[in-house]
Amino acid sequence: MSSDDLTLRILVDIRDEVRTTREQLDLRMDQVEHRLGERIDRLGARIDGLDNKFDGLEHRLTESEIRTATELKGLAGTLQDIKDLFRDRLDLRDRVTRCEHDIGELKHRIG
Repeated sequence: MSSDDLTLRILVDIRDEVRTTREQLDLRMDQVEHRLGERIDRLGARIDGLDNKFDGLEHRLTESEIRTATELKGLAGTLQDIKDLFRDRLDLRDRVTRCEHDIGELKHRIG
């Protein structure tokens, strides 16, 4: 075998190995792409599920805020009623004090 034949044989072997390696890499890349696609699909499904949960939470939060606002409005009305009651009571206290004073003076005159 001549040197040229040996070189040609080595180059042919290298070419064949490169083809085999490329085929293996192509197959491996196809497998990786397939697995990655599956994981992306699963991740998309999970994101959709989270979106649905967040939508539900947003709806529940809105309802809760409405209930809270309604209760606060009712509480404000109740506080206003209590304030009015105290104001009336203070007005009565002043009148009772004047009446007691007047009664005391009348007792003093009569008595």
